[in-house]
Amino acid sequence: MTDRFTRWPEAAPMSDLEAETVAKNFMNTWVSRLGTPQRSTSDRGGQFESRHFETLSKLLGVHLTRTASYTPQCNGIVEHLHRPLKQALTCHQADWLDALPLALLGIRTVMREDLNASAAELVYGSSFRLPGQRYEEKRIDQCPDYVARLQRLFRTVSPTFPLHHGPQRIYIPKDLETCRHVFLRRPPFKKTLQTPYECPFKVLRRLPKDFIILIKGQERLTAMDRLKPAFILNASDEPTEQEHQTYRTRFGRRVKFRLPE
Repeated sequence: MTDRFTRWPEAAPMSDLEAETVAKNFMNTWVSRLGTPQRSTSDRGGQFESRHFETLSKLLGVHLTRTASYTPQCNGIVEHLHRPLKQALTCHQADWLDALPLALLGIRTVMREDLNASAAELVYGSSFRLPGQRYEEKRIDQCPDYVARLQRLFRTVSPTFPLHHGPQRIYIPKDLETCRHVFLRRPPFKKTLQTPYECPFKVLRRLPKDFIILIKGQERLTAMDRLKPAFILNASDEPTEQEHQTYRTRFGRRVKFRLPE
């Protein structure tokens, strides 16, 4: 879990991914320390779409937002958090549970170039004292207007959007804007000898970057880069017998010509 404004990370080890376990850890880890968020963005995992988690969100007043399926770039801030966290825990595979608090401490205190501050400074207003730190920073004078000056300082801090390190161009067919049916690309872990796209699905609505298609009688939000236009022949488009007359060449090959009407 991470905050989009301060980039403050949180992680909770869990024995299972049941909906009740996830909801309990969300309450004990995030809400109890940082308060109730206004909006929560998650993937379409079963634990987040369960009635248990949805009821807890309504009770806390959290607006739930779910990303498109198999599209991790929709919630890229969380994905960028996973990389340094996994790299830190890789060195402690046997006792990674004991190393998790120190790994989070390092991520919280690292200076971020896009924010020009660390997550700890944005949350607490001062930097953490790290283990082994020998030099003490100058203490802040206990002046009576310190709290007021700190509040004015936080008002001047504006949210910083994540940096795009490289443009990623995605090919979007032009017919995708007008077609009525689309092919859906399968997940990367498809079976052997399985077609890369699933059979055509009907398009219900178009969003700026996503489509809402009908899959097995249910509306599904799908990213645009997983779709390909599909064209279904009508009854009037079926070829007639005249159009498909077969001719045999002198070499014995059979060819078909479309005759003009």
